[in-house]
Amino acid sequence: MTEIDMLAQFTMALAKCEWMSLYIQLPEQVQAECMNIQNYMEKDYFDGNYQHFITWWDKTVVPMVEILQKQYEGDTGV
Repeated sequence: MTEIDMLAQFTMALAKCEWMSLYIQLPEQVQAECMNIQNYMEKDYFDGNYQHFITWWDKTVVPMVEILQKQYEGDTGV
C-alpha cells in the first residue's frame, strides 16, 4: 500500500466516523477505532503537530463529510 492509498483510506474512515457521529452514538469499539486512526494521524503522521493535523483535517476530512452529508440528503430526500 502506498502512502497516498493509506491517506485516502484514513481520510474516508475519519470522514465516516465524523459523519456517523452526527446521527448515531457510535458503539465503543467503533469509537475506539476512530480515535486510534485520529491519534495515529495527529501524533505519528504529523509528529504531534496539531496545527498541521487540523489543517489537513479541514482540507481533506471536512470536505468528505460534506460529500457524505449531501449523499445522505439526496438518498433520504431531506
